[in-house]
Amino acid sequence: MVSEKFRYQLRQEVIRWQAEGLIDEELYAELARRYQFADLADSARNRFVAILIGLGSVLLGLAAITFVAANWQVLSKSLKVLLLMSLFAGVNAAGFYLWRPPAPSWQARLGKGLLLFGSFILGANFALMSQIFHQSGSVYQLF
Repeated sequence: MVSEKFRYQLRQEVIRWQAEGLIDEELYAELARRYQFADLADSARNRFVAILIGLGSVLLGLAAITFVAANWQVLSKSLKVLLLMSLFAGVNAAGFYLWRPPAPSWQARLGKGLLLFGSFILGANFALMSQIFHQSGSVYQLF
């Protein structure tokens, strides 16, 4: 598969060639079909949506870490463990369910975003579980 940048540049050139009379309408249609010129706008939009889903997952992960850290002293140990594990299991289960084939592309992207969010929750779980049970060591050693 050729890159999107090449396809975009080729589309511009083919339009120019057709305007100059170097190629006819039939050859233009064949090149457009072969290099999928009609899908160029969709691929740019899909990339933007993927970036937004990734950014949203990162922000949700940071929000979950902040929420738990802000209410940490109020919660009991069993409630902390239950909250952290259920959030981790729920987000990853939803992510795997949406990500698995043959999901539509928007579901697969959302599933990948949820799995990214789940990885942030896993990191938060490691750090917070060590605080609950008073494990010594630096946080950087977790990674």
